[in-house]
Amino acid sequence: MSRKFLFVFCALSFFAFDLFSANTQFSGVVENASGYTIRLKSFTDYISYQDTILAEAKLDEQGVFNFQLAIDYPRIVTLKLGFQTASLYVEPGKKYNLKILYNPENEQISYLANYPLLFEFIDLPKSDLNSLISEFNILSDKFLVRNFDRIYRHKQTHLLDSLDFEAYSINRGGTVYFDELVKYRLADILLSVKKKDIETVFFTVFGNKPIRYNHYEYMDFFNAFFHKYIQTKTNVLRPDELRSLVNDQDNLDGLSSALKRDLLLMDNQIRELVILRDLYYFFYDFDFRPVKVLQHLRNLSKNSVYPEHRKIAKNLIKRITVLQPGSPIPDFNLTDLAGLQKTNKDYKGKYLLMNFWELDCSDCFENIDSLEYLQKKYADRLNVISVSSHKYISDLKRIIGENNFSMSFLLALPDNRVYDDLKVRTLPAAILVNDKGEIVLYPAILPGRGFQNTFKSVFK
Repeated sequence: MSRKFLFVFCALSFFAFDLFSANTQFSGVVENASGYTIRLKSFTDYISYQDTILAEAKLDEQGVFNFQLAIDYPRIVTLKLGFQTASLYVEPGKKYNLKILYNPENEQISYLANYPLLFEFIDLPKSDLNSLISEFNILSDKFLVRNFDRIYRHKQTHLLDSLDFEAYSINRGGTVYFDELVKYRLADILLSVKKKDIETVFFTVFGNKPIRYNHYEYMDFFNAFFHKYIQTKTNVLRPDELRSLVNDQDNLDGLSSALKRDLLLMDNQIRELVILRDLYYFFYDFDFRPVKVLQHLRNLSKNSVYPEHRKIAKNLIKRITVLQPGSPIPDFNLTDLAGLQKTNKDYKGKYLLMNFWELDCSDCFENIDSLEYLQKKYADRLNVISVSSHKYISDLKRIIGENNFSMSFLLALPDNRVYDDLKVRTLPAAILVNDKGEIVLYPAILPGRGFQNTFKSVFK
């Protein structure tokens, strides 16, 4: 690629069929991040979108890193350093040399605003998958801008054939994944144009074809096509019938049987996958009983005849139950201002209120005095810890020294996973944990929002 530093937007993916397993090697240098940890992540499936760490390496004093992992099909992985991320396509047996620019000034801002990690490939061949996809993205953007009216307003979808032909000419190495990517991207455009003719689109892409669980582009299109399909698109069930089949039955046989009348859901495997997808949305819908939805997911995780569906059901259960009241708080490892490590095990035996904040967050700073009051009032039964990034550590030490706070101030260093594991997305945020390490409230009520009544009830 010719750009010095480029943004590769996160579109994590897997390829649909196994090719061969080979070690893919990563090496490079990161500016401004010596001593930090760089991680390589990917999703375990494209229904639950639970992610996993594939590899990680600690940067040396020069910011150099090296690691490798076995890959048996092309996929996209995410590089994560602190709160900043970037993604790239990787293939089996390839070597990737990267130059990464890490900006410490973007740490907290980047996490909340998804600020990307800047990087460039060193000596990347033009036939590499990353080069091909970047070239196609530019080509397709220009094509759609030029032909927007003809395609979207006048429904001249035959014009997509010329885009397909131009994409074919790009594929210098005959890369199969690239051809597949183009196919599903074009199908997505076709679906947005022919919303009233979804049957044609369905049979073009899905009819009598295996489900491509590990192919991101396929699954991305599948998810768009079947988004809340049972609730909003199928015409074989009335809303009251759907509620009864989910809330009043011990299994999903009745729901599956009813949905089989839908032309697009006649295939057993596709139908069950669509049900799995919609069960996730049912869990958060007041029309459905969460305990019943969980029961159905647990049944599928054990009894589905499709191994991929059992895995997806387990991941969905994990996604919707993590951080729920009664669940254990994920392990965390933080650092106090003296450089000593603190983990969740250090706080068992008392209730714990974790407050996530930053000095440059005005709403966060307004809570500090009230949290300090809370720490003093319930000192024998409660620990209050305020967690922030390292960016303003000198200012933080000064403010703490001036105010003689009783509560603890801990640092989440840039390579710490606490923000990911506790799914902190906005500030301020708080989590209340009981003396056994189990979550009581998340998000917990913060000062100014009735939090004192909450603690009066907890410690009555």
